[in-house]
Amino acid sequence: MIIESLEKLGQFLTQYLTKSPEFFTQEEKEFSAAIRQATFENKWFTEENILYSLSQWAEALEKENLHTFLQNYTLPESTGKKQNLGLILAGNIPLVGLHDIFCALLSGWSISIKSSSKDDILPKAILNLLAARYSKNLPYEFVDRLTDYDAVIATGSNNTASYFEYYFKHVPHIIRKNRTSVAVISGNESHEELQLLGNDVFTYFGLGCRNVTKLFLPESFLLPNLVSAWEKYKKVVMHSGYANNYEYQRALAVLNKEDYYDGEFVLLIKKDTLHAPPACLYFSVYRDPQEVVDYISENKESIQCISGSADFLEYKIPFGKCQQPQWNDFADGVDTLKFLLEN
Repeated sequence: MIIESLEKLGQFLTQYLTKSPEFFTQEEKEFSAAIRQATFENKWFTEENILYSLSQWAEALEKENLHTFLQNYTLPESTGKKQNLGLILAGNIPLVGLHDIFCALLSGWSISIKSSSKDDILPKAILNLLAARYSKNLPYEFVDRLTDYDAVIATGSNNTASYFEYYFKHVPHIIRKNRTSVAVISGNESHEELQLLGNDVFTYFGLGCRNVTKLFLPESFLLPNLVSAWEKYKKVVMHSGYANNYEYQRALAVLNKEDYYDGEFVLLIKKDTLHAPPACLYFSVYRDPQEVVDYISENKESIQCISGSADFLEYKIPFGKCQQPQWNDFADGVDTLKFLLEN
């Protein structure tokens, strides 16, 4: 029954995204109000970004996509078994914890959800919609603190991960740390491919773990060519939070005498590290592709996606697809559904 309810939720989202607001039902009006409230509560959650996230879920919940994902799993016959899963969700981008919630419900667990203060409204709105399409009480609750759990999935920073590992060591758990994504340019890309890379960089203002914050460039590559390909993303600098970060990071780059290129809406800074702040991209220049392969191998625990088309890359994602994950693109490469079914 939960599968059919998820399909109905997907149908609702598809209809909502394609329907003119003047023809909204009462349920659709209430959902629209929740979206507006979310934009007020978190300045990074623009309506455009929320709708983009919803469009990805509408596609994922299509019957064919959902059943293709589930064909290799044996699901329980009913939802809400006696065991209770504690979920601690991130809030860096809209609905980032929804995959964990859906996997928990599909695998039969009851769930206690500690949502992020940055994304508290949207998960509740989605689960209210799902509950309305479920034939009995959907086994979930939102809590301020986890107190009753038989297993835990927690997402946080590298600092909180150490605390989570200790605090939840007595139960089965998945603990996620900070990750980011990288892109590798070979120098043979077309202008269109570089444009697509812009999706990986600027979607959600670059705040997701699947957003590219680190570039690997061949020696001959010209940075102005990259910025030119990203012309359509210049509007990001009209967002006050992004603009403030851009100005602040540019001032820091000048004061610290960084080797950087100012694209006027993004700063490309030559730096070996992975995690760049909003409005910045770090880049390294390579002579030998093996340098890139070695770097990725040494930092694989901090890398979520590798965007690119170079032949020497393994596990690469085509440019533009980082923020279009499929059901089986599990965070940190850990099969969440398998974990829940086996515990």
